Amino acid sequence: MEHPTFASQLAYYRKRAGLGQKELAAKLSVTPQAVSKWENGSYPDSTLLPEIAKILDISLDVLFGIREEEPEPDHILEIMKHACTLDDAERSRLAFETFYRFVCTYDRNLDPEKTAFPTNFKPETFAQLRTDDCIGLLRVDPDAQFFTFLKLPPEGIQDYATPNDRVQALFRLLSDEDALKLITFSEGVPRNFIMTNESLARHLGLPEKRVAEIVEQCLALGIIWKLRAEIGGEIHDIYSYVHAVPVTTMLVLAKALTGFITNCEPNIDTWNQGAFRSQDNTFSKKEEEPK
Repeated sequence: MEHPTFASQLAYYRKRAGLGQKELAAKLSVTPQAVSKWENGSYPDSTLLPEIAKILDISLDVLFGIREEEPEPDHILEIMKHACTLDDAERSRLAFETFYRFVCTYDRNLDPEKTAFPTNFKPETFAQLRTDDCIGLLRVDPDAQFFTFLKLPPEGIQDYATPNDRVQALFRLLSDEDALKLITFSEGVPRNFIMTNESLARHLGLPEKRVAEIVEQCLALGIIWKLRAEIGGEIHDIYSYVHAVPVTTMLVLAKALTGFITNCEPNIDTWNQGAFRSQDNTFSKKEEEPK
């Protein structure tokens, strides 16, 4: 087996890093011709060697073929280990800022070393990501920071996400002002807090019959769960809100959508196909040229 040389190691690890000769040259402030010469047998100035190794994320021993290839570092594991040392507030900050920088990586013109979480921004600022592989959204404002990410299958998301009867029932429920009042009130009560139609009606200022109608719709969708209890010798229905993460997320996203999402930093927009991809090939046909 031929012993690896500096030239072969440089070419191999440059390609593994996803860099062309021109891109590596730019990072080193040299010409692409210089990189080409190195990969054909010549050597760079010794002062450049540490920087080359740093860019390619390898040691000088590996770069010169003295040692075999080092195993690729498990960056995800390192992040997990670091996160385990943090309290909940710091852990959520790490997750949020990591996702922001992850979105930034889709802009090939951004330098990761110079990409920082924004501190000066307009109100209602988002990072938005739209590609054929995934979509994502992150809100920067500190009063309600959130991010959401959807990995798109090659055939589109429609097999999972096409609205059915239950989805349509949910949207009808969320379009009801009284139902939204009940849901947002219930979101604010403590975990495992038990309520009755009577207590909900009193808190919401709604007729008990109206509350009962909304509760039945919520029960059918799994937003509220029901128990029966004997109180004073009588059987009563009692309810607890499930604090469903999708419902809370939908309400936050609805606010973002109705704000038009005009301030984006960054706004990565490289998609050609929507998340719901048409099975009709009409749109993929080339337009016929006029005769």
